[in-house]
Amino acid sequence: MSKFLKIILLIILIIMVSFLGYFKIRSYQANQTLIPKNANGLMMVNTDLIYRSILMNAIKNPAYYFKGDEDSKVKIQKRGLKIPSKLFLYTFSDQNQTTFFSRFTITDRDEFSLFIADKFILTNYEKDENHLNWATSENGKINLCYNDKEVAVSFSLSNQNVEELLTAIVLEKDFIKVNKSKFKNILDQNGHLHFVNNEVNAFVNFNSGEIKGDISWITDYLQPVAKPTHTKFQDDATATFWMNANILNLPSKQWNIGDYTIDRDSLSTYFKDYMDFEWKGSMKKTDSVITYEYDDDFEKIAIVTAVEKDMPLFTFRLDADGENLKNYLQNNHLLDPISGRVNPDVFPLYPLFVAGFSNQFQIGTQVNTEDKTDSKPSNDFLYGMIDFKKANTQQDIPYFSSFLKSFDKMEIRGSKTGSEPIKISGRITFENHNINAFYQLIRK
Repeated sequence: MSKFLKIILLIILIIMVSFLGYFKIRSYQANQTLIPKNANGLMMVNTDLIYRSILMNAIKNPAYYFKGDEDSKVKIQKRGLKIPSKLFLYTFSDQNQTTFFSRFTITDRDEFSLFIADKFILTNYEKDENHLNWATSENGKINLCYNDKEVAVSFSLSNQNVEELLTAIVLEKDFIKVNKSKFKNILDQNGHLHFVNNEVNAFVNFNSGEIKGDISWITDYLQPVAKPTHTKFQDDATATFWMNANILNLPSKQWNIGDYTIDRDSLSTYFKDYMDFEWKGSMKKTDSVITYEYDDDFEKIAIVTAVEKDMPLFTFRLDADGENLKNYLQNNHLLDPISGRVNPDVFPLYPLFVAGFSNQFQIGTQVNTEDKTDSKPSNDFLYGMIDFKKANTQQDIPYFSSFLKSFDKMEIRGSKTGSEPIKISGRITFENHNINAFYQLIRK
């Protein structure tokens, strides 16, 4: 072996060792991260593992990552925050379990100030003796509490009162290191995302051209039947979903849909542990659009124009005492007894027609939907599928169509064996099967 080649190999070896050492140090530091002692759930985002998977993918696909066009670039905005090897987000028992909290170190106060001024609404500047500042997103779902060194963040699907918790987080009140906490075993996991609490253990990984997830769930809210069966769907359906389980042990006794209410116990007298959904494609629908013009006498007159639009052709079915369930919904004003449609205040997007049979209840966009009773057995109690290629060609979905164009298909399955926890697995594939899924997501 020539001396020059040995030098090159030595340099490569030194670089590899340096990178490994760098990642090891970052991982060690991240394991010392402080989290609240009273957190009841913890999510770990392994940022370094995601970075490494993207790097390896870029080595295999250099033409995509370095071709220089706008579609392949990720636009990164400076935020002035330190991104550690592992991010930790936590939940609390007295908060909605879809509300997550976290804490970041501010590395550049000027960059951070510019970022929040651009993305958030600043409120209550330095409101107390701790000199804390506050900011919130326009919809109120993201809230920030920060000082000169740290920022506490909450992410929620609904508006929550998080001021007290964010204050405690930014001031590090009653915290513990992750590797000394009850969640210390999460540090041994190699997934990209990992969430754990007393009932749920979930993993998500971003691979080449796909996102894969697995959930183990201990719950009494969902009770799968012993021998699941499901309806036979069309082979060319755009989307299907079915579940053969009792779902009426949910903690909420009343379900609100706008100004209308469904009582859980009343529904349980009709529901028979099976539901499904089938999106068969689309059909043409003619709508009347009213515009106004002025005649020669400057009087306003209405002009009615017929406009043809695509409408999804779908059906939602329940195994139920359909006739009595229909009467119950009519009595609670969710259905119009004259038109036989769902109240447009409940679902304003499309007219939905209702059919109630002795053993089935149906809602769909097509009139006179027939009683569908043919079924087949399955090892799963739950299955769902969306063919995004078909969905994107058949229906323009507001706000989502451009984002969903990169997806190919999604599938989800659920199973249960004896007294074991419920197992749910899911997979989303992308049209580009070669490029890392996380990179494809963030470049949008």
